[in-house]
Amino acid sequence: MSEIEKVRYEPIRHAFQKWVDSRRAEPAPGGIPGYITEAEQAAKDGISLATLRRRRARKYGPQPVQFGRKFYYREDATERWLEEQEAAAEAATEPRRRGRPRRAG
Repeated sequence: MSEIEKVRYEPIRHAFQKWVDSRRAEPAPGGIPGYITEAEQAAKDGISLATLRRRRARKYGPQPVQFGRKFYYREDATERWLEEQEAAAEAATEPRRRGRPRRAG
């Protein structure tokens, strides 16, 4: 990059980086007792916010509660969802009976 291009594009790059950093800012403390924001949920699960939103759109994973335009998750949402998944997996491994049931008597 030449010296002229640096002078020309450096302020734009700096402004863009500042905007990106502001979007990654930590959520404000407080909120609704017993619920966490979607950013906090993504950090708790160790996934990106985009992945959490994609899973929500596909109805996969813990489902949120919507208050206004924002989504919140119960603090124990991930644990409850994992327990449901384990129960479903155990139910799927139980042998199913085939054929018609026998008549009593």
